[in-house]
Amino acid sequence: MSEQIYSLAYVSRSRISGTSEDVDAAITSILESARRNNLACAVTGALLYTEGWFAQILEGPLEGIELTFELIMADRRHANITVLQFHPVQERAFSVWSMAYSGSDVETRTRHKLLGIESSPDELPVLAMGKSFVSALQDIITRQGTADSHP
Repeated sequence: MSEQIYSLAYVSRSRISGTSEDVDAAITSILESARRNNLACAVTGALLYTEGWFAQILEGPLEGIELTFELIMADRRHANITVLQFHPVQERAFSVWSMAYSGSDVETRTRHKLLGIESSPDELPVLAMGKSFVSALQDIITRQGTADSHP
């Protein structure tokens, strides 16, 4: 019998400031440490950054999710962390990514808009076609097909 997998989705306000290069460097640092740490505790997921907001889905064993989320809560690059969902799942939505990423470049912002994701955190989990946040982020990562979205 395999270990129960959980999914946790949250949004948070970015505290990263500076030029777009500063933001890109900070997000690159977040992704590098997330990918390294997630592999160590069997967590997979995806991170979205848009208009100064993070949205992330973590999936894995309860202990791995708890450890990862504790690190996120202590990270000073986040503010106003709001959990959208936390529950057991039958299978991972992002099983092939230690941490997939969809960023804030112009092309990605256009893709976010087409999928119904706007800059308001209130609108973020609510998509025009009734898709769940997990499905929407999975669509973004799958369609993106860039180097940033690989494990």
